[in-house]
Amino acid sequence: MARRVGVLILSIALMLVFAVPVSAHPEWCEDDPILHFSDGTSVHLVTSFSAAERTPSTSVTYDVHVPVGTSVTVTRPAAGEVPSHVNVTPGGLVGAASFVVTVSGGKSSTFDITVTQTGGGAGKQTHTGSSSGTRFSVTLGG
Repeated sequence: MARRVGVLILSIALMLVFAVPVSAHPEWCEDDPILHFSDGTSVHLVTSFSAAERTPSTSVTYDVHVPVGTSVTVTRPAAGEVPSHVNVTPGGLVGAASFVVTVSGGKSSTFDITVTQTGGGAGKQTHTGSSSGTRFSVTLGG
């Protein structure tokens, strides 16, 4: 009898442990394009921000300034959670690409964003800023 009660208590305890909700989805939204430059450089950008800021009209814009004669193609490894647009403008500094990442349509007029860059001469870099325009540059030719 005591053994059955012990097994019952253990079974209930295990059910409670495994019944706790688990969420693998982060509490932020992200977009992650990969930009391939004509000189062979690739830069993977992951832009993330609080999911609390997201609305149906939220979008991410990447304004990229590149040296004259540099072409850029864009791929996405997975479907982004928010729509995004990449605008490429020639006339940037020789040997570098500069970026302005803007997140529009959020619940607040300005909120924090993080852009993690992999590639572009310096390996992995984290750029913190705001939705109104986070600016940084990367080295091309690397």
